[in-house]
Amino acid sequence: MDEIFIEGLQLQGKHGCFAAERDERRDFEVSMRLFLDTSRAAKTDSLEDTIDYPKAMAIAEGVLEGESLRLIEKLADMIAERLFVRFELL
Repeated sequence: MDEIFIEGLQLQGKHGCFAAERDERRDFEVSMRLFLDTSRAAKTDSLEDTIDYPKAMAIAEGVLEGESLRLIEKLADMIAERLFVRFELL
């Protein structure tokens, strides 16, 4: 299994345990560690055989800019779930 890192993505969202934290946009830093077999992509040189990094980053951005949540754990779970759905064949 191979690893791909997307680190230090600077995003904004309205999240936090307290209502005041969810009232205005705040800065968040997101890093993703993606595990997949990259051997097929290495042979085919085809984007369809790997994770499209801009799409993975857009998923994280969509979650952060979406509904306000209280816990970082929930944000991470939503990002992971959407990555699994989008890149289910990898």
